[in-house]
Amino acid sequence: MPPKFISEGGQGKIKWVQLVNSSSRRTPLAGGADQCRSSGSGWMLDGSDPYASTGIVNNLPPISDFNYSAGTASIGTVDSPFNSVDGYSPFIRTDSYKIYVVYFTVNDQENPRIQRVIGVMQWSWSGQADYNSQTQTYSLNSGNYSPTSTTSITGTAVSGTVSTINELQPYSGNVNNLQWGTCQ
Repeated sequence: MPPKFISEGGQGKIKWVQLVNSSSRRTPLAGGADQCRSSGSGWMLDGSDPYASTGIVNNLPPISDFNYSAGTASIGTVDSPFNSVDGYSPFIRTDSYKIYVVYFTVNDQENPRIQRVIGVMQWSWSGQADYNSQTQTYSLNSGNYSPTSTTSITGTAVSGTVSTINELQPYSGNVNNLQWGTCQ
């Protein structure tokens, strides 16, 4: 029979790991071929593991330090994807995200001795920037985004046996390393 706990009280911590499937396309105002940057059909790490969370990025507290209310805990973060649009029109970007809540033991967040996915939240957005040469201004147009709440998003608790819940979506590489190239 498997053990009920994977660590002693106070040793467990929570981190976020965010994956992204990203696609961007831009057209140089000076002329030339469209440029693209994409993770293809796969998922990539979004920045770092652990993903930055407001106020606790490098010092995630033990689970016992979280402020629980009615069986839930809150961790804040701000995620504002950005690209400079200067010199391009249109500039189009579409992103899909999976942010995992991961329980882990040991102080090394990047290489924990044990980690288990305990929840996941999916979200996405898209947008386009268009340059108006007469007014020399950009118009920014929001595309689709999901979920539509801007204040709170509820994820899904992961359930299953220990052998089935510790897996992240397979991913390859880091989105920060994507390079612009000629669109195919």
